[in-house]
Amino acid sequence: MNVKSKYQFDDSAIESISQLLSSPKKICILTHVNPDGDAIGSSLALANILSKTKHEVSVVTPNQMMGFLKWMNGADKVISFADKIDLGISAMENAEIIFCLDFNNLSRIEGVSEYLLANKVAIKVLIDHHIEPQGFCQFAFSFSDACATAELIFYFIEKLGLTPLIDSSIADCLYCGIITDSGNFRFNSVTPELHEIAATLLRKGANQSRVYELIYDSNSINTMKLNGYVMAEKLEHIEAAKAVIIYLTDQEQQRFKVGKTEIDDVVNFGLKIEGVRLSAFFYENEGKVRASFRSKGNLSVKEIAFKYFNGGGHLNAAGGISSKNILETVSEFKQILKEIQTA
Repeated sequence: MNVKSKYQFDDSAIESISQLLSSPKKICILTHVNPDGDAIGSSLALANILSKTKHEVSVVTPNQMMGFLKWMNGADKVISFADKIDLGISAMENAEIIFCLDFNNLSRIEGVSEYLLANKVAIKVLIDHHIEPQGFCQFAFSFSDACATAELIFYFIEKLGLTPLIDSSIADCLYCGIITDSGNFRFNSVTPELHEIAATLLRKGANQSRVYELIYDSNSINTMKLNGYVMAEKLEHIEAAKAVIIYLTDQEQQRFKVGKTEIDDVVNFGLKIEGVRLSAFFYENEGKVRASFRSKGNLSVKEIAFKYFNGGGHLNAAGGISSKNILETVSEFKQILKEIQTA
């Protein structure tokens, strides 16, 4: 069963890429720093499809993926550039085609970008759903109204005529990308077509209960203790702004023996409170203060991230980085909330 795409893929570009893929190639798939479910799910789905068609495929991430994603087929072969620099450089230097997935700004791959740009021979293909893409790829399939890059990868596979090659493990990868970036089908970007894709993936063998459990019900005891601490001690409700602010220092993360993987869901806690429309989470990570935002309805956090935190994202989910320390950042954000209220 084909799902009619709501996005206009350039037919001539698809034909060119299809011709490129008609003979075995060395391919590198690259995704963003701190890769999430959509980044890894879409990358591994595409990698597994291309491997089935006799291509030599490497997946490179700027740093380690989150631990709860390592169950996906091929995750054990993903090259973390921060840990295996030589392998990462080699994969990009030797690639004849480089797919750039789930990012459209070179800042999102940090130090890896120089090696991406250094390969002048490789054909570069962007598949992404973030706004205002930079022009560093020869081919770009960029649709900012798409819910997830995994959604676009499904259509891309279909356009190439490779849908019959989707097996249960590939379906699981795509399903992971879709449910994580759609907030389990609750965000405004969810469409009837997305549900049709999910239905197709279930027919292909995706195990939705297992995927959900592996993503959401596999917390460590330290994570659960941290979550209790956050809700009891670190969640500040700014009632007038219908907002919640949460922040964690390095010391607090070390106290509970947690890292980026374990705190990823903290930003969503605020939206579980009645009347809250905006949840902001600030945390120290690798010498920086990172910001993560979630919202409900038409409140655009991507604008907040872009304007104040050198970031970006989507209407209801965005992130950025602060140049100030964490207490100064929280104080600054409280002032931003006042400006938003009076605007």
